[in-house]
Amino acid sequence: MDLACPTPPLCPSPQASELMIFPGWKIVNDNASEHQAEIRQSRIRIPAASFLALYGMLASNFHYGSFFTSSFSIPILAVYISYAIGSIVLRYFTVRYPGHYPVRRLAGMTLDFATASAGLIINSYIMIPTYLFLVWITLGNGMRFGLAYLIAGSILCQAFLWLVFVSSPRWSSDVELAFTLALTALVVPAFSYSLLRAKQKAEQETAQIAAARARLLAQASHDLRQPLHAMQLFVGDLRQTLLTQYQVAVVSRLERAVGNIDSLFTTLLDITAIYSGSVKPHLEVMAVQPVFDALRELFPDQLRLRFVPTGLHVLSDPVLLRTILQNLISNAIKYAPDSGVVVGCKRQDGRISLVVADRGPGIEDIHLRHVFEEFYQIRRDGDADRSGIGLGLAVVDQFTKLLGLQAELRSRLGHGTVAFVHGLETASPSASDGKPTAARITSPLIGLRVILVEDDPDLLESTRDLLTSWGCEVQAFASLPENPRECDVIITDFDLGRGATGADVIDRVRAASGVDVPAIILTGHDRKPLVASMDGKRQYVLKKPVTRAQLRSAIAMVRL
Repeated sequence: MDLACPTPPLCPSPQASELMIFPGWKIVNDNASEHQAEIRQSRIRIPAASFLALYGMLASNFHYGSFFTSSFSIPILAVYISYAIGSIVLRYFTVRYPGHYPVRRLAGMTLDFATASAGLIINSYIMIPTYLFLVWITLGNGMRFGLAYLIAGSILCQAFLWLVFVSSPRWSSDVELAFTLALTALVVPAFSYSLLRAKQKAEQETAQIAAARARLLAQASHDLRQPLHAMQLFVGDLRQTLLTQYQVAVVSRLERAVGNIDSLFTTLLDITAIYSGSVKPHLEVMAVQPVFDALRELFPDQLRLRFVPTGLHVLSDPVLLRTILQNLISNAIKYAPDSGVVVGCKRQDGRISLVVADRGPGIEDIHLRHVFEEFYQIRRDGDADRSGIGLGLAVVDQFTKLLGLQAELRSRLGHGTVAFVHGLETASPSASDGKPTAARITSPLIGLRVILVEDDPDLLESTRDLLTSWGCEVQAFASLPENPRECDVIITDFDLGRGATGADVIDRVRAASGVDVPAIILTGHDRKPLVASMDGKRQYVLKKPVTRAQLRSAIAMVRL
């Protein structure tokens, strides 16, 4: 899963549907939705032919007493039977050869216009209502496939109307009606053309704004994450010093304030990434227990938080699933601070459901139906102020939908609340799951050899002191390490200045040791390009700011 905010693709400008002519008569930059629209259009032709034939029969019976005894019954039936056969052939080629073939689309339009026009020529005034079919063909192709097909349809419509008027004495004798029909067939598509142009212009402007917003968000994310990351480490360093009781209380309040800022900032970025369309799930077979272990590390002070051990494996995105559970746990702790919170799994209808239960005050039904809405918060008279802006459960709802899961909240006043994530698919453990779990590796890291690379001297010193306090043996570098000694883990910032990156650090250390040393990359930029460039599972990307618990948990994960 990538919580990145790349520039989203611009809206049509121009699209493959703009009838560009390439060698081979095929436009290769077609998209799946446009092809599905062409298939749906091919399905409509048979019912349309049936409708036209039925209307012709009913109208003839009304005007002439009988359809089958009239002189035009056989010609009109031949026209609609031919249309049905042509429609079946077109549908076969549409399904068999997906892609943007302008000749095929023009052939379909010609078939449609020719059939409607033949009915007008053979059956004259009786078939005037089917004139709407001509306008519908023009607008339908334009709306489905773009402006070029709207223009092509308008030209074909005028050509076939001219054919109708010159082929039938009755039509050619009524000049006023012929002019009205031809003018209408021009005015309606022309108005639609102006609407489509305005729509495309609006989409392009919206896409440009979205792209600018994404670039601003990406830069702001990096610029804000770096000082937040530093604050997390410096507050931790301060706690390790000899403090008076009053100073310890002040540091605790400062730590909570920094944590609240971090939580709000991360949630805002999550919801922005969701609506920018940049969150893409990456499904893999994963054990649930290491996610529980990592979350346990994130809530070290919550003595009432309990995880039920499990050996289950599921097919999901580990990062998305962890974020979902983290938000549910945070929400339970926030609204039920004095009750126990239990996290576990249960089998249900052949699938796995994740469960987060608390024994808090519960939620009224009037609130329960709104809790997954953005910015919705439950406020009661006399409630203490709580941090947050009402986005945590909205992120849960959106992430579960991305994973094809369902989030559910059940609650009873005075009894507590239970949150469910339904629909996880069970999976068989992979070969690598036989290795020690995170719970066994997150024991004191005494003797762990770490290469630490960070170009910010304050962060380098603070992180080195933190790792040393955990018992690690640290080789600290402010740039690409020269002659590094053997190590067990690499921890590196991504942007190191002078064109060097964390990837260069990893390559150099691994080349020097001849071992695929596990690595942790710390970055304030989008994770997506880093995750995409990683060629193995012994690398982990942490997005700043990073807490001590997150860093320790990441060390455990990369050593699995």
